[in-house]
Order: sequence, then structure tokens, then C-alpha cells
Amino acid sequence: MKIAVLGAGNMGVSFSKSFLKYELTKPENLHLITRTKSNLEKIAEEFPGAQVSAFDEEFSIDSDLVIIAVKPQDFQFVAENISFQFNEN
Repeated sequence: MKIAVLGAGNMGVSFSKSFLKYELTKPENLHLITRTKSNLEKIAEEFPGAQVSAFDEEFSIDSDLVIIAVKPQDFQFVAENISFQFNEN
């Protein structure tokens, strides 16, 4: 299963670790998206083989499941400023 995690902070990273630990997905099918560009390298090191992107980059999400792992107070900003596209399916 392809999984995208929108919000690669503490909660998103915890979800991602669990997905890998319980073999719900493979690293190459995991896409972590962070708001903070300075965290890209750290996240990529922690999840070798996974795709890691910054929130403001333009890309397309091709996943079976999208997890929105942001704080409630940040959700409106995220929803209004998504710069990437979801595939039709």
C-alpha cells in the first residue's frame, strides 16, 4: 500500500515508523511531507528509501492512503495552501 503522510512532525513520524514496523508498507511506498525544509535531510536519513518532500514544493501524490498529521490549529493553513496535486484515484 502506498501511504503519504502530510505533516512529518512528531505525530507523522510516529505513524510512519509504525507503518514500517508492522509491515503495512515498504519504505519505497512511503511519502513524508514536511512544512520545514530544514528537516528534509533528517527525515530522509531516518526513513531511507522513502520519498521526502517539503510542503511548498510542487509534486503529485500517488498514494492509496493520505494521512493528515498536523495540529488542529495548522489544518486551515494546510488546507488552503496545498501546492501539490492528488491523482484522480
